[in-house]
Amino acid sequence: MQQLDGRIVYAARDLVGFALCPQLPRLEYAAAQGILERPQFRDPALDRVVERGRQHEARFLEELRAAGHTVVEIQPDGTLQDRAEQLRQAAEATARAMRAGEEVIYQATFFDGRRRGHADFLRRVDGRGSRLGDWAYEVWDTKLAREAKPGALIQVLFYDELLEAVQGTSGERVHLALGGSARDVRSFAVRQYAAWYRRLRRRFDEALHNGAFATPEPAPEPVEHCEVCSWRLHCQGLRRDADHLSLIAGIARSQRRRLKDAGIATRTQFADAPWEDIAGRLPRRSHDAYRKLHRQARLQVEAERTGRLRYELEPLALGDGLPLQGLLALPEPTPNDLFFDIEGDPFALDDGVEYLFGIFDPAEGEGGTYYPFWSIDEDGRVTREAERRAFERAFDFLYRRFCASLREDGTAGMRVYHFGAYEPSTLKRLAARYGTRERELDELLRAETFVDLYRIVRQGLRASVESYSIKQLEPFYGFQRQASLRDAGDSIEAFERWLELGHGGHDHQELRQNIEAYNADDCRSAAALRDWLEGRRRELEEQHGQPLPRPAPKSPDPSEGTAQNLDKTAELFRQLTADLPPTAEEWTDEQRARWTLANLLSWHRRELRAKYWRLFACREKTPEELVSDDDTALGGLEPVTQDSGRRETRWQLRFPPQEHRLGPVEAARDPFTLERFRVLAIDDEKGLVTVSGKSQAPPTALLPFEEYRVDVLENRLRRLAEAVVTHGMSGPGPYRAARELLLRSLPRCGQQPGAPLAAEGEAADAAGRLVASLHESCLAIQGPPGTGKTTLIAKLIVSLAASGKRVGVTANSHAVITNVLERVEETALAAGQQIRIGQRKPDGPKGRWHSLAGQAGIEALNSGQVQVAGGTVWLWANDGIDPVDVLFIDEAGQLSLANALVAAMAAHSVVLVGDPQQLDQPTLAAHPPGTDSSALGHLLGESATIPPDRGLFLDQTWRLHPAICAYTSELFYDGRLHPARGCERQCLEASGFPASGLLFVPVSHEGCDVESQEEVDAVAELCERLTAPGAAWVDRDGVRRPLSSEDILVIAPYNLQVRRLQERLGAEFRVGTVDKFQGQEAPVVIYSMTSSSKEDAPRGMEFLYSLNRLNVATSRAKCLAIVVASPALLDPVCTTIRQMELASALASFVERATTWGQTSGDS
Repeated sequence: MQQLDGRIVYAARDLVGFALCPQLPRLEYAAAQGILERPQFRDPALDRVVERGRQHEARFLEELRAAGHTVVEIQPDGTLQDRAEQLRQAAEATARAMRAGEEVIYQATFFDGRRRGHADFLRRVDGRGSRLGDWAYEVWDTKLAREAKPGALIQVLFYDELLEAVQGTSGERVHLALGGSARDVRSFAVRQYAAWYRRLRRRFDEALHNGAFATPEPAPEPVEHCEVCSWRLHCQGLRRDADHLSLIAGIARSQRRRLKDAGIATRTQFADAPWEDIAGRLPRRSHDAYRKLHRQARLQVEAERTGRLRYELEPLALGDGLPLQGLLALPEPTPNDLFFDIEGDPFALDDGVEYLFGIFDPAEGEGGTYYPFWSIDEDGRVTREAERRAFERAFDFLYRRFCASLREDGTAGMRVYHFGAYEPSTLKRLAARYGTRERELDELLRAETFVDLYRIVRQGLRASVESYSIKQLEPFYGFQRQASLRDAGDSIEAFERWLELGHGGHDHQELRQNIEAYNADDCRSAAALRDWLEGRRRELEEQHGQPLPRPAPKSPDPSEGTAQNLDKTAELFRQLTADLPPTAEEWTDEQRARWTLANLLSWHRRELRAKYWRLFACREKTPEELVSDDDTALGGLEPVTQDSGRRETRWQLRFPPQEHRLGPVEAARDPFTLERFRVLAIDDEKGLVTVSGKSQAPPTALLPFEEYRVDVLENRLRRLAEAVVTHGMSGPGPYRAARELLLRSLPRCGQQPGAPLAAEGEAADAAGRLVASLHESCLAIQGPPGTGKTTLIAKLIVSLAASGKRVGVTANSHAVITNVLERVEETALAAGQQIRIGQRKPDGPKGRWHSLAGQAGIEALNSGQVQVAGGTVWLWANDGIDPVDVLFIDEAGQLSLANALVAAMAAHSVVLVGDPQQLDQPTLAAHPPGTDSSALGHLLGESATIPPDRGLFLDQTWRLHPAICAYTSELFYDGRLHPARGCERQCLEASGFPASGLLFVPVSHEGCDVESQEEVDAVAELCERLTAPGAAWVDRDGVRRPLSSEDILVIAPYNLQVRRLQERLGAEFRVGTVDKFQGQEAPVVIYSMTSSSKEDAPRGMEFLYSLNRLNVATSRAKCLAIVVASPALLDPVCTTIRQMELASALASFVERATTWGQTSGDS
C-alpha cells in the first residue's frame, strides 16, 4: 500500500498478503501511514533473486521478439514528478495500445485511482469479441519460480480484473511463464478461480473502506504464513505480551476458541484455574484432551515462574497383548542405529517435493558421519525424476545397512530413528508414487525398523515447552545447533530462494550449505534426544523398581507364497518397462500403457499394505487419541451385553460420540489386540455397536478391516501382462477390450475415427446403435446427475439379451449391481420379455434369479442358462468364465482401473457407465501417477467431460431446475449439461423461501469440527418452515402437492453431525452423509457443512470442500439446493492453487444463491 493523491492505493501484493493472513494488510497499512516501520533484513541472496527475476523477464521479452511478435512497451514519462499522474499516463497509453490492437503489450499498466497493476505482458487473442473489436487480451506474467503458486495466480487474476474494466470482458485464461531451464508456461481458466478471487477482493475493499486495517489485532492468531513472514517476530512479541493461548504446546485453534467461550482468555488463567472449576464449561467428550492441555499449561507457567525447565513422566500403561507405548516403545540401542530426517517443500512442484534426505550414523568416525542425498539433477534442477533418484539412493543406503545388521535368527540388529511420522509416511508415498523399493520397504516395516521419537516423547512425558518440536526440546539435553537457519520455515524459505537463484554462484552455494547444515543438525539432535530419552527410561525403571519391557526384534521375511508372487510381479514389471525411454514425455501411447500396466500389477498389494499401515498407526495411538483424533476407527468401547455361542461370542458395546467410518455388516479388527470381529449392527444415534468374534474378550476399539486374497486379482493382472509381453499391447489377441482400455483407444463401433459418436442432445438415442456395434472395444457413457443412466443401462442390456448376447454387470458393490439387475428385470417385463438373470449372491426376488456361486453357477453362465450376470470383480476374476459379449461397469467413476481391467478380461467388449465428477473411487494407498485413476477417470484424463469422439455424454438432466443446472453445468461439466423440458416448472411454495435455485444459510459459530449444534438448530428451523401447513411443491409435470418430510434430504459430511441432525429431526426425515445419498433425489436438499472453518475441518479441504462431494450434495435437489455453513468457510487461507479451486466452487454457489434473510426478512 502507498499514499497517492491523499488516499491509499493498493496493488496485487497487498491482496496476496490479505489472502495469506488477515493481520498482514493491517501491518502494511500502519507502515504506509508511518505508524510502524517495516522490518528490514539485509539479504544479498534476496537481491540476487530480484535481479534474476528481471533477467528472466527480459529473456522472455526477447524470445517473443525473436519469434516475430510485435511488442509495444509502455514507458511512463520520467519527467513527471507526480507519481499518480505517471500512473494515469501509463494506464492511458496501455488502453490506446489495446484499442489499436497491438499484438503484445509489455509493462501494461492499470490505475483506477485506488488500485494499480503492472502486468508484464498482455497478448492479443483474435476471434474473441470485446469492446475493443474482434479481439481481446489475456494476461501473461513472468515468474522466476519453477512452479506456480497461489500468490502468483492471485496477482494475474488481479490484473485480469483491471483488464476487464478496459476491454469489457475477462480473459478466458491467465498465464504464468515460469523460470528454470524448462521454460514452462502454466495457464489457468479464470472461471475456476474467479468466484473465490472476487470474494477476496471485495473483502479487502470493504476492510479498507471501513477502516478495519487501521486497527491491528492486539494479539493475532498464528497462521501458516507466519513461518515465512517478515513481520513474524513482531506478531510473536504481541502474542507473548498477551500471554496468548496459542503459546500452550499442542493446542488447536478450535480448542482456543472453546476455552475463550468458557471464559479462559490467557495461558496463565488456564494454568491457574482448578480443573474442577472449568471442566463443566468444556465439551464432555473432549475432557481427556483438555485435561492434558491443562497439565501442559501448568508445566509451562511453573517453568517460567521458577526459571527452570520442567518435565513429568507419564504413568505406565501395561497390559497383556497391548502394544508398548511411551518410553516403553524405545528399543534396545545398537551400534548400527541410524538417524533420519527429510526436508520437504509442500509448495514446490505443485503438490510438494522432498528436496533433501539426511542420514546420520553416530558410530562412524569421530563425532559421527552425516550423509546428504539431494533431489537435484545434472543441470542443478529439482525435478520429479531427481526426487525419485534421491529417494532411491537414500533408501538403498538404509537398506544396505539393514541387511548387514541381520542376525542369525533373521531379526534386524538396527533401528532408524526419526522425529515425527513424516519420514516413514514419505518413504511409503514415494515408493508407491514411483513404483520402486516397495518390496524392500515392506521388509523394513515388518521388522519395525522405524522408531518415531516424537511419539515416544508425546506418550512418555510432558515438558515445559511451547511446542514439541525437536528445537524446543533441545535445551533439555543441551544440544547446540551449528546452522544459521532457525526452523523448518527458514529451511523452506531458503530452499525457495535457492530455487529462484538457479544454478551456480556464491549465494546459491551458500544457501545450499545452510540448508544441508540445518538438516544435519536435525539428524544429530535426534541422536542426542534418543540418548536423553534412554536416561528418562532408566528414571522410570527406578521409580518402578524393576526392569521394563522393550519392543522385541522382528523378522523382515514375508511368507513363502508372498515372496513367490512378488518375484513374478518383479519379472513382469521388468519385461514391460525394459525398453521405455527415460522420460515420460518421450513415450508413445503404447509405451505409456505398458508402464501403467506394469505399475498396476502391485495395485492391490499397495492397497492391502495401506490397510495394515493404518491398522498399526492406530495401534500406536492411545485409546483417548482414537476417540478424539482419529476419524476412521471407533474407540472407547465399553461392553453392555454378552451372548456366548458355541463358535462365536456376540457383544453389544457402548461408544462415546465420535467420527468414524465403521458400517454394518463389515469386518473389523481391534487395533490393540489385533483380534478379528464382524460388525452386525451400529447405531450412531444411540451410541451402540453389536459385534461377533472368536475372541475371548470384547474389543476396546474397532477399525474397518475387510480382508481378501490379493493374489486372486494379482494373478489375473499378471495374466494380462503376460499376454501383452507375448502379443503386444494393441491389435488382435486375448483380452483385447482390457488392452484397449489401458491404451485409452477410441471405441470401435462403426464410426469414422475421430468423428463425434453422437450429435449434441442425441447421446441416449445413439447409445443402442453404438453398443450393438461395439467390437472388442470400450465405450464410455458419462451420466451426470439426473440424466437417467441406470434406465439407459437397463434398456441397453435388455436389447442385447434379446439379440442373443451374453451380458455381464459389475460395480464396486453388490447393492449397485442389484439395483441395475432389478431395473433390467422391470424393463424386460414392461417390454413383455423374460430374461434369465444371475448374481454371485442373489439379492433380487427369490426363486427368479440364479445363483452364480460355485462351479454350478459358472457353468450356468457359460452355457447361456443365464443371459445377464451380475457380480463384483471377484466373479469376473474366475479363470473358468467364458468371456461375455458385453460387460457393463456401473459407477465406473468409483471402480479402480486395476479392478476394471480384471473384470474386462472376462468380456469381448466393455461399456463403462458413471461420472467421475461425482463420488470418486475409495482408495487408501498412494499409487504411481496414472494408476490411481478410476476406470472412467482413466479415459477422461484431465477433462471434466468425455470428449465427443471418445464416448457419450448424457447432456440432459431430468432432475435439476434450470437455476441449479446452470451452477452444476458450469462448475462441473464444462457447460454441457442442460435441463430437460419441464424442469423449469419445478418450484417451491413455502413462505420465506425462493421458489427454486440455490439458497445459502449463513450460521456463525466457532470451534466446531464434526458437529455443530448451531447448524442443527438452523436445519431444524428450515425443515419446520418447509413442512408447515400450506407449503407445497410443483413437479416437472406441473402437479402441485404438499411438501412433506419425505421431500427433503438432509446431508452432512460427518457421521456425528448426521447423528445430531437425526436426533433433532426425528426418523421421518432422511438424514445421511453424501456417500449415502448418491443416486437419490428430492425436491429440496439441505447440506450442513458443519465445520466452523478450514482449520477446524478434521479431514482437510480435500474432503470438506471436495468438488465431487459438493456436486453430489447440491445436485440431489430438484428445485431448491440449500447450503448451511459458517461464513468463515467461504474465506479459507489457500496455500495451494488446488485449494483456491476448491474454495472457489463453494464461493460460486454463494455468489449465485439467495442469502437467507436478505429477501425474506428471516434470520
